[in-house]
Amino acid sequence: DLEARRFCSDDTLVRHLMTCDGDTKKALASLKATVQWRAQFFVGNGVVTVGEGAASKKVCRSCMEDPRAHCAMRVGTDAAGRHVIYSCVGAAINKNPLDGFRHVALELE
Repeated sequence: DLEARRFCSDDTLVRHLMTCDGDTKKALASLKATVQWRAQFFVGNGVVTVGEGAASKKVCRSCMEDPRAHCAMRVGTDAAGRHVIYSCVGAAINKNPLDGFRHVALELE
């Protein structure tokens, strides 16, 4: 599926190989488990896909309904190219922990 292929970037493959100390069988099993988890966790669970095809992206359903639902957002990139996230849980209107977890997971991607 397009979402799984998009997720399996070179960077993601390298992260799994590094985590598994270069063991390709373990890395493949880890990657497959991650892709399966993402399919179950994000599909239809408070996540909306906006756009179509390669231009599509997943966004938090709660934040689409109320932009104040969560207060966790990408504010930049560090020297290593990782996302820098600002978060203030107290400012969020939606206090549901699982909704907040999904929101942060989307921001980290």
